[in-house]
Amino acid sequence: MSVDDENTPATGKGAKRTWFIVGGVAVILLIAAVVIFVSVQGNNEAEVDRATMALEEASATLTEVDRLNEAADALGESKGQKAKGLSTNATNQLEETLTEVQTSDDPYPTLESALTSAVKAGQEISRLSGQMVEAQALIGKPDDASTDSLKTEAKAAMGIVNGEITVANQLNGVLADLSVTISDAAADLEAEGAMSDESQARVDDTNRAIEEATREQDAKKIEDQVSGAFDELAGSLENLVVMKTTVVGPHDCGPDEAGAQIVINQGRTSCANAKFVSGNSTGPNSSTGPAGWDCSGFATNLKGETLSGTDGYSCSKGNVVLSFFSPDAEPVSSTVSIGDALGFVSPSKNIVCTFGFEPGSPVSASCYLAEERTWPLPPRPAGCPSNLDWNGYLTVNYQKSGFECGGSVLDPDTLPVLAYGTKVQREAIECTSARNGVTCKNLEKGFGFRVASGDYDLDP
Repeated sequence: MSVDDENTPATGKGAKRTWFIVGGVAVILLIAAVVIFVSVQGNNEAEVDRATMALEEASATLTEVDRLNEAADALGESKGQKAKGLSTNATNQLEETLTEVQTSDDPYPTLESALTSAVKAGQEISRLSGQMVEAQALIGKPDDASTDSLKTEAKAAMGIVNGEITVANQLNGVLADLSVTISDAAADLEAEGAMSDESQARVDDTNRAIEEATREQDAKKIEDQVSGAFDELAGSLENLVVMKTTVVGPHDCGPDEAGAQIVINQGRTSCANAKFVSGNSTGPNSSTGPAGWDCSGFATNLKGETLSGTDGYSCSKGNVVLSFFSPDAEPVSSTVSIGDALGFVSPSKNIVCTFGFEPGSPVSASCYLAEERTWPLPPRPAGCPSNLDWNGYLTVNYQKSGFECGGSVLDPDTLPVLAYGTKVQREAIECTSARNGVTCKNLEKGFGFRVASGDYDLDP
């Protein structure tokens, strides 16, 4: 959701001004009142004045109710500042009209009720729009917001939809009371001989318009039209809470209550969640863990080194991998032989590595991702021939390490698997397989690379 609320398009899936009365109704009623005024020639002057005033104030009320409708629409479109300004102005005017009615002689009860409900609706829209403005400000500057304030605003934002429905019901009541006021005032004028046929027709037309507007204000329609904006607002706040309380691996969460080291190897989660998994799991032999967690793996430290199964274990769920191990655990990193194989694959078979053997040239190692890669490729270099692929080959040789153009690739199924925690060496080039990827280095020069599905490193 954009924090520029005055320019944000409606997000409520078709938020339309169909659920409140339109401004035309207020205009119709105003015309009706003017026509009635010129026809006032009744017998009981006090009664005629009372009815005439009721019609005049009803017209003024409908005008401000129309402004509240516009404010409510702005709120449904995430335009909090606009909604607050419109509702505040309308509420102030309605309060003045209510005061005038309450201090007049023998006011119509339904008119007083309509004004009271309209004032409450206006105050509620002002409150909701203020809430939206505050929430959008937090989204705009999340670093300045505490986790508690974000949680509070998210909870409040989820209640805005119910607040909108409350406003709609209040304004429905306003329309109903105004309709009764108009009919009663018209009847009083007619009884005093101060109502013309033309005036009566206009009053009837206005009442029918109010009835039609009332039918349009169905609570379910309102909820469907405006809830999207508020759901998105609440979702944005909740996402910020998650961002503030979670970290992306690799990350050291420190020891648990039993003293075991906790590491988030990959994925996004919180240290609190990692400690919960640690306290409710065992492995790797029994492989038990909380629902959805597979705790059958070997632990991996922050360096990506696989540890002995007697020193710890790992649990995974989705793309999140956690490790729990003894603080003094030693990595298992034995050199293995792959014979005369041209290369190897990682246990996931997503990382494919080959060794280059050119007559008279030192050995080189190149790795690429066979299937899954979530990081973007750097731009294709100008010197890369068009007949060669640019698919993320990483190479280390005796001169340098980095990306290079790739030619033909080997079938991963024909290559041996290099288990996690093991390494293979050809001359001065050494490649190590770990849960955080494959690392290949020139042992004499010190440079190399690490590559994984989620990231890569040219200075491992």
